[in-house]
Amino acid sequence: MVIPTPPFDPRLQRRYEKLVNEHLHTSENQAAGSRALPSVNETVASTQAAWRFYGNPSVTLSGLAKPLLEQARGDLPVVCRSYGLVIHDWSDLLYGAHTSKKDRKKIGSDWGYELATSLLISDLTGAPIVPVFLGLWAKDGWHTTRDQTARNDLSPLGMVSETMSFLQGQNLPLPLLHIIDREGDSIFHYRQWDAAGNLFLVRANGGQRVVWQDRTLLLCDVATRLALRPIQAVEISTNVIGQLFVGETSIVIDRPAFPRARDGKRRWIEGQPLKLRLVVCQLRLPDETIEAEWYLLSNAPSSISAERLAEWYYWRWRIESYFKLLKSHGFQVDQWQQETVGAIGKRLLVAAMACVVVWRLQRATDPETIALRDLLVRLSGRQVRRGHATAPAILAGFWVFLSAIELLEHYDLNDLKKMAQLAAPSS
Repeated sequence: MVIPTPPFDPRLQRRYEKLVNEHLHTSENQAAGSRALPSVNETVASTQAAWRFYGNPSVTLSGLAKPLLEQARGDLPVVCRSYGLVIHDWSDLLYGAHTSKKDRKKIGSDWGYELATSLLISDLTGAPIVPVFLGLWAKDGWHTTRDQTARNDLSPLGMVSETMSFLQGQNLPLPLLHIIDREGDSIFHYRQWDAAGNLFLVRANGGQRVVWQDRTLLLCDVATRLALRPIQAVEISTNVIGQLFVGETSIVIDRPAFPRARDGKRRWIEGQPLKLRLVVCQLRLPDETIEAEWYLLSNAPSSISAERLAEWYYWRWRIESYFKLLKSHGFQVDQWQQETVGAIGKRLLVAAMACVVVWRLQRATDPETIALRDLLVRLSGRQVRRGHATAPAILAGFWVFLSAIELLEHYDLNDLKKMAQLAAPSS
């Protein structure tokens, strides 16, 4: 697979490609650094080269984000049918014991950074495609892939608004629909997003008042008045299949917004009544127990069915899988030793491109790539369900595969066989 490279000089582009390859592996808690392939170069030389790359002022977050946006532009019309789905979410990166990171901020009772991510997924299958935005909140503010300097004037939803506007200006080949969990439930931002022409799908709080059929009711009371219909079976966990039920109606929000400013104070802001679609979803277990219930608000056109919107929101868990891949299931980001928010952000963007490589293998349908994917899973030694290829398994197998290729390029096959006879136990 040929990956796009950032707009740096050729030397830095070559180092970027090498770093992406060196992130095609899973890490352990005590060995969370990037690995050096077994070439003729020493491991320490590879480590020093990575350190210089992440510390180079010519290597910027915005520059490292451009290959990811280029990948999105190329993959959107191939992987999606009508829309690209963009999931916005946040995750804490905790570095309580990493006192060398002087730009950490207080997060609850710990110290670290807050990671904001916007992940593009397919509207056909929910398969992840590429992260199209990254932000890290440090002591001096937000460091993002859009800005050249830290921003301390952004709330999390304000950043989502700017990300929507930024992506709107990228001339992507398909329109985008933005999916946000409960953190996105804000009438102020609903009006802002709708006025800017951005489509959204947000999980709402059932305790807010809305206008429904000329009556003012709590959103949860409106939900109880809807007839829900079964639409599809959903795998909740291994050997547990649930049923997704969906109902839909229209509501109007006419109350003033009451957003919190950066200084913590709130103020009333009047606005025009906003008509939205309410999609109520219930995930029921075989014994009719309600496993989960969602109230979804959207300004999506009626050509997108309620069933489709419910399925798209269900796929929001894909970004949680991405966070797990960055953390315990893959790259062990919480153990990274880079000492500044800038260096961590740069490495996160390199790891993001490694994820893109893995995801392209996961969703491939041509026979040659399927054969490669199956080989990588076998090389990983991981136990996976038949017909499945998880991202951690592909990552683990990738490293074995690349290491074997590197060995064959630098060592004679007969010499390797002799070494194997010396090292491997024989019967």
